[in-house]
Amino acid sequence: MVDQTRTDVTVLRQVVVKSAADTAGMPAAVVDLIAWWQAACAAQPVPPKTAVTPESLRRWLGDLSLVERVGTDFRYRVYGSNLAQVAGFDLTGRLMSAAFPADVARFYTDQYALATRERRPLFSVNSRPLHMGVTARTWQRLVLPLSDVDGAIGFFLLHVQVVDPV
Repeated sequence: MVDQTRTDVTVLRQVVVKSAADTAGMPAAVVDLIAWWQAACAAQPVPPKTAVTPESLRRWLGDLSLVERVGTDFRYRVYGSNLAQVAGFDLTGRLMSAAFPADVARFYTDQYALATRERRPLFSVNSRPLHMGVTARTWQRLVLPLSDVDGAIGFFLLHVQVVDPV
């Protein structure tokens, strides 16, 4: 069972990436991953999940997670090994609603909704207070929408890096 204590996630910066100018000040690895996503789009507005291969994403693998929309919830199909090491747990196979307090799940759901609505990458820098076993006070997160076989956005490729480990 998830502890439902408020965690007060604060968004320090959030950018829907619509042009190269929007990537100013982002880490090079994030800018390069956005370029990968744009190339994977080809002539489509959003790349298909099939574009996600270990070979094409080797540089970022440990920091990537793949999330699948399951009704109104989300399942971690893959949880990045670097993230799991820092967090001290692996969410692979788990539903977001079972893994996080309600306010954190709502924060992530809101980001997925924005990336879906805009059909664009979403970059954010986020923080939360140090309590409840938090393993990072500040982290950056890139949400890349991916289409399912029907062309709907049914998956998200996440790049998460801790900026301020506890």
